Amino acid sequence: MLGWPSVWPFISIADYSGVAILAVAGSLACGLWLLAHRRPAPDHVLLLVLGVWVPLLMIGFMKWNIPSRYAAAQIMPLLVAAFAAMQWAAGAWALRLLRPSPSVTIGGTLTGVAPAWITGAAVLACLLVANPIHVAAAVESGYAHHPDHKGAAEFVAGLHPGPQDIIVAEDVLQQTYYLGHVDYWLVNKQVAAPFMHSVNGRWLDFYTDTPLIGSGVELERLVEKQSRGAIYVIGSGENQEDGRSLMRAFGISEALRSPPFRLVFRGRDGSTLVWKVDAPSPTVARGR
Repeated sequence: MLGWPSVWPFISIADYSGVAILAVAGSLACGLWLLAHRRPAPDHVLLLVLGVWVPLLMIGFMKWNIPSRYAAAQIMPLLVAAFAAMQWAAGAWALRLLRPSPSVTIGGTLTGVAPAWITGAAVLACLLVANPIHVAAAVESGYAHHPDHKGAAEFVAGLHPGPQDIIVAEDVLQQTYYLGHVDYWLVNKQVAAPFMHSVNGRWLDFYTDTPLIGSGVELERLVEKQSRGAIYVIGSGENQEDGRSLMRAFGISEALRSPPFRLVFRGRDGSTLVWKVDAPSPTVARGR
């Protein structure tokens, strides 16, 4: 259960809809039973195998444990197969109940069953699979569950950084999206390593081509840089389970708590922070 291929991709996709997973698991078992008895399996079983189980099995060979979003591509075939499985099971059950006075089936669809019963079963299936409470919570989830990337970006943009000012972001993807450009990515260098590539001798984030600041020493060197403007460090509200100590290892956390950095913004989530280091005074800059 904990080897290769991993079972965790299947557990991850179950987070989206436990009822849908139960439906497709039951349909797979039923399909195997039919094949074992030399009877044709429903078409949705083939869709389930090719569209859900095989892709998740291949992901399980590549990664032992995955975030739920990595299984998101299989949500659509999962839902289609789940509803098809429920429709097939409901039809088979209704045929069994009506066996004393069998209904006529046309193209595999049961007729003669009260429309209200069919409509009610469909509505119930949708409610169980989609779970309107969870849907509403996802649409209007608020900042209790999501970092305030946008609020931090709007704050920094509202300060109108000059050409010599430097923007450093812990969430480089999001802040590049909102601001259009970020000068440095701030994160533990070991965490960043798998996401870097070499361009003309420089190691850059391969999504945004942003250079890395991977330790507190490198961040302090940036502060000591001559002829710089102000430095804005846009923190992240993500990965807060450990207080973000992993992402801010190698002295990053200590550097952010040092006197040159002062907190100038706290996001609506309470965790997304922005620090500022003032530009050197002209006298200090000339002295250097």
